[in-house]
Parts: sequence; C-alpha cells; structure tokens
Amino acid sequence: MQHLFTYGSLMYDRIWREVIGTTYVCQRAWLDGYERLGVIDADYPVLVPNSDRTGLEGMLRLNVSDEDFIKIDRYESEFYRRLTTPVYTLNSLGETIQVRSSLYALNPEYHYICDGQAWDIEYFEQLRSVSRKSY
Repeated sequence: MQHLFTYGSLMYDRIWREVIGTTYVCQRAWLDGYERLGVIDADYPVLVPNSDRTGLEGMLRLNVSDEDFIKIDRYESEFYRRLTTPVYTLNSLGETIQVRSSLYALNPEYHYICDGQAWDIEYFEQLRSVSRKSY
C-alpha cells in the first residue's frame, strides 16, 4: 500500500467512487515542482514539471491498495506515468510534514494535449456539480 496525491478529477469523492469504488482516508496536501494545466477540449487537468512552482494543492489518499492502483493505472492510461515524490501535509499537531506519495504526471511525449493555461478548478466544479471536502 502507498499514498496517492490527486490533483484533478480524482480529488472529488463522487468521481473517485465512480472510478475506483473504494473509500480511503484523505487529507489536504501540497506538492512542489509541478503545475496543473488544462487539456485542449477537456475539463480535466494534467500535471507537468515546473521547478518554479510551489504549493500546488491536492488531496492525499492514504494507504491505497495495489488492486486500486491497477484501476487507477487503467483510468489514467498511457497519457500519464506514475511517479513517487514527496508531498506535504499536516500531522495531528498541525505541523507540516513531508510524506512520500505516488502521483500521475503527464508523459512528456503527450505534452501537446496541454492548453498552456492553469486548470480552472471552479469551472470544473460547476460543470461537474462537485465540491471538495474541507479538511
């Protein structure tokens, strides 16, 4: 089992349940060194490296099973690659801690699908009628 940092549609419980089915404990987390960009003619984002970026917010799903990672691998398809990287979250004392986590970033060979704009989270939430939990 390993943690998973989600930054797009899989941050939302309704979409997570539709795709994966299993519920996990999750908490807010932050990632450095990447940016979240929109995709041409799509409402979901991709994650691409950008060393100047800090504090990209997402959700950390804790102790995701290997079986569910197989489902996520299929969902994310060949457009993404699974990486392991540090993310930041808060411990029970409210202190920032670093945790190793998996995430799915865009395969460089598919960079042409990016629209070059930051992903519009509010537009996505309105379009899909979803909201994030507050943790």
